[in-house]
Amino acid sequence: MDIATRIKEIIAHYQLTSAGFAHKIGIQPSSVSHILSGRNKPSLDLIQKITASFTDVNTHWLITGENEMFTNVITNVNPKNKEPESPIITEKETEVSKAETILKSTPTLPKANTSKQKEVEKIVVFYTDKTFDIYKGN
Repeated sequence: MDIATRIKEIIAHYQLTSAGFAHKIGIQPSSVSHILSGRNKPSLDLIQKITASFTDVNTHWLITGENEMFTNVITNVNPKNKEPESPIITEKETEVSKAETILKSTPTLPKANTSKQKEVEKIVVFYTDKTFDIYKGN
């Protein structure tokens, strides 16, 4: 399956028209039409716009067609205390654990005197087989 077909799957999943999809990611409808027809290939900028607008879409899947369409890790939550009871494990768990370990082991530098709290926006992990995964923060 090519990337245009995967983009069509995203459009169908979110029950959008191609124009609605274009509007949501901030591009011209004609650009989406050209990609879906096979006239043009999507650029890296377009892929970034898709994954920024549809944060649960697996970037690796979008680019290569491998793995699952979505990256969400689902957990069973105890309704009494809102704490996760037992996670349903996905194939991403190992990569997420590695990313969390890297974040925890990264030394913290003294912060400038600021009132704003910084949060991690995303982590990009590059693999030796020239693939990558993007993990987005909260």
